[in-house]
Amino acid sequence: MRNVPILLSCLMVVLTFASSGCLDLTKNSSNTAEPPKAEPPKPMTRDEIYGELKTIISPYRRAILGQSGLNDTIQKSIITELRDVQLKHAHNPEGAAALRDIADDLVKYAQEAKEIERWKLVKGCVDAHALLNMESHLLNRLDARAEEIMASPAVKVRGYMEDLTSKDFFVFLEIRDRKTGEIDTISVQEGDEFDQLRLVEVHANKNEVVLQYLPMENMFFTVEGVSKLGSRPGTI
Repeated sequence: MRNVPILLSCLMVVLTFASSGCLDLTKNSSNTAEPPKAEPPKPMTRDEIYGELKTIISPYRRAILGQSGLNDTIQKSIITELRDVQLKHAHNPEGAAALRDIADDLVKYAQEAKEIERWKLVKGCVDAHALLNMESHLLNRLDARAEEIMASPAVKVRGYMEDLTSKDFFVFLEIRDRKTGEIDTISVQEGDEFDQLRLVEVHANKNEVVLQYLPMENMFFTVEGVSKLGSRPGTI
């Protein structure tokens, strides 16, 4: 019984130590607050999505202005990036509105390309517009026109020759198949028909010839000679 006070004293010391430790632990845990949760990103606005789309189709605008060309690699890149943005944003109202805005731009670009007779560019704009699942009767007509013209051969004038004895006048033309890339050089006279074309008139003094594309009614175009325009192809 003599040891009871001693044991009680020891027990109180242990409880006091434990209590102090618990208080310290509680104090430490209260200082380690959880970091605030990051807020989810705000959805993009119509203007922001439209700006992203505008950047994607900017090669069309540069081609219309003559600042750059449009090749198959660029066209494929445009289509791929447009599809990605469409899949990402088409199901929200802001994205759907931006896609309609960019579809209107593509119609405008196709019309401008048609005015300068850049038919491959017309076709590129039409294909991009079709990807967006937008309807345009104007683009349907332009698409048909572009398909027909792109099926025609590309023509360059390489030179002229007059036979001093017979007085016959010949034009040397370079004909390139747009689909296969095959090139053929021929000599023709006014009235000759070749490769679905007919040589209508020769204006040697102006260094140009007038051709008719036979599969299309009333489809006439002028090709300027190389000495005047370097190696630029004809207007189709």
